[in-house]
Amino acid sequence: MKIINFKRKQASFFLVVIGLLFFCFICFSPNLHAALALALEQHAQSEKSTIVLDGSKLSRRLRPQLEYFIDEEGTINIDDVRSGRLDERFLPYPNSLKLQESSIYWLRFKLRNESYYSQSLVLDFNEILFWELDVYSRALSGVPVDYQLGLSRKEANPIDGRLYAFPVQVAAKAEQTVYSRIKTPYLIELNPYLFDPVSYASDSLMRGTTSNVILGMLMGIMLFLCVFVGYVRDSRDGVFYLAFVFLSALIVATCSGYITYFFPGYVWLNTHMYSLSVGGMLVAFIAFSRSYFDSSKLMPWVDKLLALLFYAGIVHLFALLFLPVESLMGPLMLLAGVTMLILLFIGPYAWWLGRQQLWVFALGNLCFISLCLLTHLSSLGVMPPATLIRHSYEFGMLAQSIFFAVGVSQKILSDRRGREKLAMQALLVKAEDKTKNEFLAKMSHEIRTPLNGLVGIAELLKSTKLNVEQQHYIDMLQSSGENLEVLLNDILDVSKMNAGQLKLDYCDVDFSEFLHKVSFPFEVSAESKGLALLLDYHPSLPAFVMIDPTRLRQVIGNLLSNAIKFTDSGMVTLSVWVTTDEQACLFFEVSDTGIGVAEGERERLFDSFQQGNSGIARRFGGSGLGLAICRQLIELMGGRIELSGSDNSGAKFHFWLPLLPCRLQQVPVRARKEKLSQIYPGKRALVAEDNIVNQQVICGLLQRYKISVDLVADGEQAVARVSSAVEAYDLIIMDCEMPIMDGFAAVQVIRALDGGHRHAIVALTAHVSSEYRQRCLSAGMDDYLTKPLHSEQLEVVLKKWLSKPASVPRSERVSQTQGKS
Repeated sequence: MKIINFKRKQASFFLVVIGLLFFCFICFSPNLHAALALALEQHAQSEKSTIVLDGSKLSRRLRPQLEYFIDEEGTINIDDVRSGRLDERFLPYPNSLKLQESSIYWLRFKLRNESYYSQSLVLDFNEILFWELDVYSRALSGVPVDYQLGLSRKEANPIDGRLYAFPVQVAAKAEQTVYSRIKTPYLIELNPYLFDPVSYASDSLMRGTTSNVILGMLMGIMLFLCVFVGYVRDSRDGVFYLAFVFLSALIVATCSGYITYFFPGYVWLNTHMYSLSVGGMLVAFIAFSRSYFDSSKLMPWVDKLLALLFYAGIVHLFALLFLPVESLMGPLMLLAGVTMLILLFIGPYAWWLGRQQLWVFALGNLCFISLCLLTHLSSLGVMPPATLIRHSYEFGMLAQSIFFAVGVSQKILSDRRGREKLAMQALLVKAEDKTKNEFLAKMSHEIRTPLNGLVGIAELLKSTKLNVEQQHYIDMLQSSGENLEVLLNDILDVSKMNAGQLKLDYCDVDFSEFLHKVSFPFEVSAESKGLALLLDYHPSLPAFVMIDPTRLRQVIGNLLSNAIKFTDSGMVTLSVWVTTDEQACLFFEVSDTGIGVAEGERERLFDSFQQGNSGIARRFGGSGLGLAICRQLIELMGGRIELSGSDNSGAKFHFWLPLLPCRLQQVPVRARKEKLSQIYPGKRALVAEDNIVNQQVICGLLQRYKISVDLVADGEQAVARVSSAVEAYDLIIMDCEMPIMDGFAAVQVIRALDGGHRHAIVALTAHVSSEYRQRCLSAGMDDYLTKPLHSEQLEVVLKKWLSKPASVPRSERVSQTQGKS
């Protein structure tokens, strides 16, 4: 692996060096190649300054015979030039001259026809980016012929074509001088040619074919990207690159003369299109590069620089709408140079950092700069002026686009495969969660059913005459059943919280009564260990608060249970008060004088299945779920729990909850605590339960309240009993899962039989989820009991449904139904 990394870094360094040399070669080539161009320059100067025409085919580069001078004031006209007064200002056209944006250039070359017939020629400037281009020659009769064209003018090209070309005629055995006046804001290299008509047609066909092929290939890449980006719609790389290729094609179309050819009269469009397309291409290129390299993560400092260039490009595009183009060309060329230099190094640098798939970006930039170099060298005369070389910058743009298209396609597919893999993993996790939840629900149901018999039988035995030893065993049996039920509830709660399915049920609660009810069950266990359980709540506490009583009871109960479990002597205190520092909050503290918690073990106590150490687990037992559930419940209610204290000096668990506005008045009238223990003689109940042990438990609990009970083993029997009963049952307790006909189907049939009397049907199930509860109520049941069934739960249901008016006899119910019909 080290050898591979070394080779990758070596290759990256090599690409950086090559790119830097090419970039410097482009920037400083006029000086670097002066020696190479000197021989050509001397050879050109040694030739006659006059081009001799002998009637043969002509395809000649005019630069060696060109002469020029600069009209910086812009006050000279053609009459001044033809008069001969400015002949001494004309200088040989240098090999490295580039037109400057604020000056007017005058050019001239001389022709002498030595043949015995007139010559018709074509002066081809091989360029379109002239704002003003005037050509002055003479017809065969000697009459001056003037052409005034350019992007800033609406005149049509005298020779049909995309680039500026002009007809030139020379009479037999005659001479003439051809003058040109040029003004342009663009930094271009002037390289005119002189052709005979046949050679011009052949050369223009070759150039047109080359440009058409390049544009066609760019359009093909665009079409491919449109389809590909449409297939992968969430890829920013593809969208930015599509914009880059479109604007690159627009640059090629502008420089090849397609825009002026198809829109000849639109001066603003023709004068601004090149600047707009170059500026837009740079903006799209920068945006594509930032997205493609993910530079904000991989190279933050480079990303900031690219962001600066991106916004500079945006400002330039807006400035083109209000400022002259010539004033913005300098900043545009500077922006283009800095951008290309930075992006030339990004590819190798990213490859150096280990992003191997980005090598195509480095090669694409290298190809573009290398081929642009060929065009530059051809314009300097170092390379032969072949058509393919003159168009090498277009080939460079095409090669760059092809490399980038390959890279973008690979990256998009790679990203897509990554997202699909993540989606598959998410589906697997979801399926695993579903399987786990189904398993937990099934196991909970299967355990709660026998647990209901265990706890119920223990409760029934407690109401019989027992000796001291028997009473002790029954207490142990009941305690074990209750511990098992707590463990089941904790496991289900952890599963729900991890899946984000636990929902809170807020309501207004008499807070003082709530605190007493929460602490009361722990007084017995505290007294059995010789501990004092103190409830300390501040007088400023509101009478009513909005809380989820079930979940808050669970939190306080867990904390009190732990405090009593780990305290052998002393006291356990539950303190509650209101804090108003920044936000009104309920503050709870459970403190004890027990074994305490070492400082290094405090944080992990709130993790699932964790306890202080293995010795504590062996000595005190427990699952290690209680505190984890407490923290998650408190955070779900918008609070926070903390632990303080030290080893062997007790522990303090304190947590706070936001004090929510209560809908009830804060001047409570304490309701008298009613006795739940009532009897219901004469009431009749039907119990549908397939488990024999549970039948006995429910029957025994109901008979304690003097209720007459009928037992059935499935839903079908329950329907038969209801339909055949002379007097309607006061209460039906229906198990949901039974053979032959389950409780849900039985309830629907019973509801169809209901006439003037609606039976009170209570679901009895081992499922404790809110979804299952809602399913029972939606099926037509009136209430809901869970296994294991406790007498307190049953008392609440009996009081709710058996304290209503007496049942209507079936005979009267039938007659009422017939009367309605």
